[in-house]
Amino acid sequence: MQAQDGSARRNQVVLAAAIAFAFAIATGSGIEGLGDTDPYRHLEYAQQLWKSGFALRNHPFLPFTLLADPGADLWWGFHLLLLPLTPLGNVWGSRIAGALIAAALAGTMAYLIHRGGQRRAAVFALLPLVASPVFAYRDHLARPAHLTSALIALSVFAGASLLSPIVGGVASFIHSLVHMSSPLSPIFALLGALGSWLGWRLFEQRDAAPPRAGKAILWSIGGLAAGLLLRPDRAAYPFVAYKISTAALGATSMGRLPHVAFELQPISAQLLMRNVVGALAALAVAIVI
Repeated sequence: MQAQDGSARRNQVVLAAAIAFAFAIATGSGIEGLGDTDPYRHLEYAQQLWKSGFALRNHPFLPFTLLADPGADLWWGFHLLLLPLTPLGNVWGSRIAGALIAAALAGTMAYLIHRGGQRRAAVFALLPLVASPVFAYRDHLARPAHLTSALIALSVFAGASLLSPIVGGVASFIHSLVHMSSPLSPIFALLGALGSWLGWRLFEQRDAAPPRAGKAILWSIGGLAAGLLLRPDRAAYPFVAYKISTAALGATSMGRLPHVAFELQPISAQLLMRNVVGALAALAVAIVI
């Protein structure tokens, strides 16, 4: 029975990853050049990182953004992942990198959804591609945002005791290398733990043992710490990453500069509805079924 379940899960993961990869390649190659400036900046920086003998520490464009001049490569690990694709050039290297990221996210979500009991996990893992125009467009780009989405989901499931706590530690470790939002990893493990505990309180038998999530949170903190120590810009990165993460949550302000990232700007109600109406419709159908 377990072998059959494992085989079915692999099939769902492969199906979701393959469709997401094909979708991203079709989207990326269907336009002239690149759909965003980020893929070029990441691929070109990866090439310059290699040429510098890994001595490069800062993006030349950062002083013109809200990130100012942090003195750190906020996406250092992501640039290492891009190195094998740099021989393909900035355009096709970016397109294939974006497709691989899309496949990784869809495959990870299909795996987690199937573990949650949904047999047709691939359908739900691919739902954002048809439910959200912004998600579908950004899914083909060579930027680490969707890669961190998969890492965050792993942290949540580890915190909810649905995965080994070691998985949460590994996800937090990788997160600390590829993106500035890494200080939030233990918070997502904590959210998974709270959700699991709340589910036990409301729906499970009260005589059953409560879920234990402390290990997952500790592993997440440990993975984050290990990644911060491994980074060559360890002296500058932790403070910058913390400052940016808290600003993204609205806890602090980083000031206003003319070139503010789109995802940090307020969006209109019309754009919001365009990107959530599909998910709301799917939720309504799921409730009815």
